[in-house]
Amino acid sequence: MTASSGGEYLHRREFTLPGDPNAIPPVVDAILAFLREINCHAEEEPAIALALQEALSNAVVHGCRKDPSKTVFCSAACDLNGALVIVIRDPGPGFDSTRVRDPLTTEGLADDHGRGIHLMRNLMDEVRFEDNGKQVTLKKF
Repeated sequence: MTASSGGEYLHRREFTLPGDPNAIPPVVDAILAFLREINCHAEEEPAIALALQEALSNAVVHGCRKDPSKTVFCSAACDLNGALVIVIRDPGPGFDSTRVRDPLTTEGLADDHGRGIHLMRNLMDEVRFEDNGKQVTLKKF
């Protein structure tokens, strides 16, 4: 994991992690520590932690196929209005987020995936998939 500062936001750090599921918890901890340090939505830490865990897990499992030679990029930022913006990008082929079934439907209950996206959408104020699903932006206003 690496971190650096800079960018167009009031506070911003970048993180990288290998495509190894064991690398996820330390990055989640580092991002949460950064958010506490800058006092950006610290009161919503449990929701942010779970959404972040799910997004990073998707990037590692689906985007990197758990290949530690591949890298996931992540940035966490707080803008001048106090909005939290987390961007996660993986090297995978992507996916069509509109084709993921609602896990609360009968059909969705049978799927072995899709619950993480549902959680992210319910825990964050905005979840946006870009670049054919290879990048996800999580926002908390």
